[in-house]
Amino acid sequence: MNNLQADMKMIPRQLSLSDKCFSVERNKSSYTKMRLRVENLPKKKVVKVLEAYGGRNIVWNSVKTKVSNKDIRVLSIDGVETSGIQLRGDCQKFMTGMNLQAFDIIDLDAYSVPYKLLRIIFEKKLKDVTIFFTFTQTLTGRLHRGMLKEIGYTQKMIEKVPELFFRNGFEKFKNYLAFRGVRKITYFFEKDEKTVFGMFKL
Repeated sequence: MNNLQADMKMIPRQLSLSDKCFSVERNKSSYTKMRLRVENLPKKKVVKVLEAYGGRNIVWNSVKTKVSNKDIRVLSIDGVETSGIQLRGDCQKFMTGMNLQAFDIIDLDAYSVPYKLLRIIFEKKLKDVTIFFTFTQTLTGRLHRGMLKEIGYTQKMIEKVPELFFRNGFEKFKNYLAFRGVRKITYFFEKDEKTVFGMFKL
């Protein structure tokens, strides 16, 4: 048995995570993100949303047009100036210093794997907060090594055959969520793509 085979025996088994999955055509992704949010709003009159990488607030503006019985207040963080209430700058820096428990929803809709922002959220041990996320494994297929290490892969293992540990990225992402205590997620995935739109509750 070589060293890599010995290391592979140390990989943890997939943790238990209940999921509800749907597929969606690529050109319907904006509608899908809006629908996911409309159907999973908290049962309260005033809903406070922190939107990381808010951009032009297209998704939440669409949500507001579909929901008339709630006062949805969105605070956006982005490096690009947009209309509406916004914090302009680095999401990680802002979220590290913020009282995230003040929000009912935290929306991580970015073209990447939102590991760093999720790590901030989990370390703050929030309760009764809904998290929306977009998971995209980029063309290089790389996953954040910090996430891989948290679910049991070692630096030595990753360095030997990095391509091996970047496969099935979303399965590894789900394992990370389970490791962090998430027990149920709902998500949509784009057909023939590596983008997933999902949510879970803390």
